[in-house]
Amino acid sequence: KNFPRETTSAEIENCFQSFGAVHDVKIIAKENTHFAFISFVNENTALDVLRQHAIAPLTFLNRPIVLAPA
Repeated sequence: KNFPRETTSAEIENCFQSFGAVHDVKIIAKENTHFAFISFVNENTALDVLRQHAIAPLTFLNRPIVLAPA
């Protein structure tokens, strides 16, 4: 959550590939929000991303992003 409106799925995938293989990125654009569902090939990768985010919140283009399990 909190990705800039013009963000593409490829940009999000590129950002999260450093954690592990990304299976899919689905962007949901609504009037007041822009968020994405990011699926990893390995479920443990998603858990690692959430753990790391809890310790040191991640940013995207210098914007803090909100991560939560779906």
